[in-house]
Amino acid sequence: MTIVLHRPVRIRDIEALRSQLGLSAADMAWLLGIVPAKWCAMFLQARLAPESWAEPCHALLVRWLSRHPEQSPTLYPPTAGDFLLGLRRVGGNVTLRAVALALGRDPSAGYRWFRNGAPVGPDGRRAIALIHDAMPARFAANWSEWRSNMETEADLRGIDLRHPAGWSLRRQAQEFAL
Repeated sequence: MTIVLHRPVRIRDIEALRSQLGLSAADMAWLLGIVPAKWCAMFLQARLAPESWAEPCHALLVRWLSRHPEQSPTLYPPTAGDFLLGLRRVGGNVTLRAVALALGRDPSAGYRWFRNGAPVGPDGRRAIALIHDAMPARFAANWSEWRSNMETEADLRGIDLRHPAGWSLRRQAQEFAL
C-alpha cells in the first residue's frame, strides 16, 4: 500500500492515502495533526497547483502510514523530553537538532521543545506517537526506519539536512547563490 517512493510526497498523496485507509477527511486531518482550516487551505492549494509538495512533517507521516497502515497514534504520546530520553536510551546520542529534523521541523525547534518547554505541534505529536514504542528494540527500529524515510524525502526534495537551514530549500538556495 505504499503511496510514493520515487518522488517527494505531494498534497494529493494525502488524499490517496485517506482513500486507501477508508478515513473521512476529518479523521485523516486528525491523524496528520492538521487543523480543519489548514486542511481546506492545503487542498485548495493542491487544486491550484497539483504538484505542490506536502509539508515535511506531513510527508513523513504519509510515508510512514503508507507502509504501516495498521498503526494509529495514541491520544497521549510521550512528552518531547520523555521521547528524547527514550531515544537516547535506544539510539545513543540523539541530538535536539536530529529530533526536530526527523519531525519535519526547523532544526532550532528541538531546542525550543526540550530546553524551553515549547509545545510540539499536533503533527509532531502524531509522529512521536507513531515512532515511540514501549519495547526498546521496536522503538529503535521505528526510529531507524523513520530516519530513513526522512532522508529519502529530503533527498527527493534536493535538501541537504546537514545544512543549517534544515528543511528550508528556499533558504538553502539563497545561501548557495550568495
